[in-house]
Amino acid sequence: MRHEDAGRQVREDADRPPDAAREAPQHDPTLLALEELVAAAEEVCRMAAHVTTRAAHIRTRRMEGLPYRQIVAGEDVPLIAALLTHNIQRLEAAGTRFRQAEAHALHDEGMTMEEIGRLFGLTRQRISALIRGASAPAPDQAIHQNGPLPNTAGAPDLPDESGQSGR
Repeated sequence: MRHEDAGRQVREDADRPPDAAREAPQHDPTLLALEELVAAAEEVCRMAAHVTTRAAHIRTRRMEGLPYRQIVAGEDVPLIAALLTHNIQRLEAAGTRFRQAEAHALHDEGMTMEEIGRLFGLTRQRISALIRGASAPAPDQAIHQNGPLPNTAGAPDLPDESGQSGR
């Protein structure tokens, strides 16, 4: 084997996933965290469309001369700001869990905390905390750490990507 071919083989071996990467997806914590992150991001996109529609309604009502007191009293609850806060918290919590799972996976595959820190733009100490799990609140605590959304009992269901109502 020529020297160039040997070098290519070493690179190909390095690019081949370790046995742990061939693990079934339902048992891969990083993939599960990624799916949660994608679901949160998709919800944010749906929410953005919903907020845009509600904002247009508020703008129209205001241009008709109605006072904000009357406009807000007629709005669905939770109000736009509460919806946005909830979604930002959900996205942030899912992002934290994904970053934690990814850091843990990279460390398990032999990367040093310094190397992971360079990839993530974080210090070695922060990576250590992520791997230990010190920074990731439980899913239900992360989303509702400031309490439940106000007045959500009568809130309308948000349309999903198919146009069907559902949260």
